[in-house]
Amino acid sequence: MEETSQELNNIKLCVIVKIFVKSENRVEYGAVWLGKIYNVKPFQINDEMDKICFWHLKCDIGYIDGIDRKLIDILL
Repeated sequence: MEETSQELNNIKLCVIVKIFVKSENRVEYGAVWLGKIYNVKPFQINDEMDKICFWHLKCDIGYIDGIDRKLIDILL
């Protein structure tokens, strides 16, 4: 809800990642959650995101950050 404006049901934790941010010489942790969206709500721009998209993994959606690409590889 915080980043996507969507309400999820049946939420479960998929993976926790440890990321070293080389440019800032620090470690960051993140969690990836999986859930179901039954009713898509309008997205609200926030401090972390300016848009979202639903992706079926079959078409090219453009640039994907290295961290996000790695998470996709881990989860698939």
